[in-house]
Amino acid sequence: MIKEFNIKKCMTCDKNESVLNLVAKMKKRKEKMVIVLNRGNPVGIITLSDIVFKGIASGKDLKKICAYEISSKDIYHLDEKEDECRAYIYMFTHNHLFCIITSKGKFKGVLNLSELIKKHAADYCNAQKKKS
Repeated sequence: MIKEFNIKKCMTCDKNESVLNLVAKMKKRKEKMVIVLNRGNPVGIITLSDIVFKGIASGKDLKKICAYEISSKDIYHLDEKEDECRAYIYMFTHNHLFCIITSKGKFKGVLNLSELIKKHAADYCNAQKKKS
């Protein structure tokens, strides 16, 4: 189950937060991505690339646009009670390094691919030791 893994907290923002305000927070916390929430539910993700290409390069006023407007909305999330194989499949088929994790629809954190690999590598090594 996914909840058995180290689910990392990450920066979140409300979908109506101004991008300029968000950028200031990201800089202060040295964050490269933010999960956009609507009443606790993940509705988008913003990366530094989104800010540059969808915000700055498009000539938009970062004070006047909200986070949701420049976020990538085609996000996928899994419930913490689901099997980790679904997370593996999603990350590998979509070339992502993490997966958004929820609990009863509410944002919980992100599961990094490296966490899955660490656990399964350790399990494999332990199984090999038993064979010896």
